[in-house]
Amino acid sequence: PHSRRYSNPRAGRPQSAGTKRSSSAPAPEDPQYSQDTRPAPSERRRDSTESVKAPKMPLSETLESMKQESQMQLAAYISGEIAETEKPVSAYKRKKRVQVMVLFYSTFGNVAKMAEAVAEGCRCGGTDVVLRRVPELMSEEMLQQINAFEAHSRIKHIPVAEPTELADFDCILFGFASRFGTIPYQVQQFLDIAEVMNAPGYLSGKVGSVFTASGTQHGGQEAVCLNCHKFLMDQGMILVGLPPTFTFQFLSSKVQGCTPYGASTISAPQGTRPISNIELQGAMFQGKYAA
Repeated sequence: PHSRRYSNPRAGRPQSAGTKRSSSAPAPEDPQYSQDTRPAPSERRRDSTESVKAPKMPLSETLESMKQESQMQLAAYISGEIAETEKPVSAYKRKKRVQVMVLFYSTFGNVAKMAEAVAEGCRCGGTDVVLRRVPELMSEEMLQQINAFEAHSRIKHIPVAEPTELADFDCILFGFASRFGTIPYQVQQFLDIAEVMNAPGYLSGKVGSVFTASGTQHGGQEAVCLNCHKFLMDQGMILVGLPPTFTFQFLSSKVQGCTPYGASTISAPQGTRPISNIELQGAMFQGKYAA
């Protein structure tokens, strides 16, 4: 009979090709045939070992989590739970403010004013700035003979630089007047002492820049900057000049300082010519650009 053929599904009797199961036929009793337990086609295509991606956290929560983890690692290091050789590296690092030194030598006071303008520009860039002056080697009698004693008296409140403190700064801006296109011997001696007292490469990777002054329009402003650049490059410093974005340096309607190698002023003999606004703006621009 027709019903006997399907009474035992495991009987092994094949179904004839021309016979079809009726839609009204009762469901088989074996659970294997009563319900399809295979996964859905969409799930079947997915590998069982495939990992499910976790939902992304907002940026603020991610940074806060990194900060908390860093604080926990630091607390564990301070308490002694982490050895000295396993000092944790923070994933959330606070950016340190850039330390800048404006180092200058001034005989008649003009370079000192330029140094103050450079320092003001550095502060506009959000850095910590200190003013330091190169020690004077001339005696007071000699300064009085060349009419420079009064100018030196006005800058005595600025601390004298120590050769060993140059390595503590990220950026150093050097300022001095031209001596026949070369560096003044006061500055040269200071740099020679610093070279001996510091470890090799003590200025490597730091930013270096030069600003200057001269008594005449062609008094060697570019030459003294280039001469100092050779020292900075020999120390491994990164050179920064007065960029062409300071467009006032290209004006030719009147006599003025400022070159692409560094901000400058024309001070006239014994510093009698006042610094122009363009020259002060160039010094501020260079300070902010270097910092």
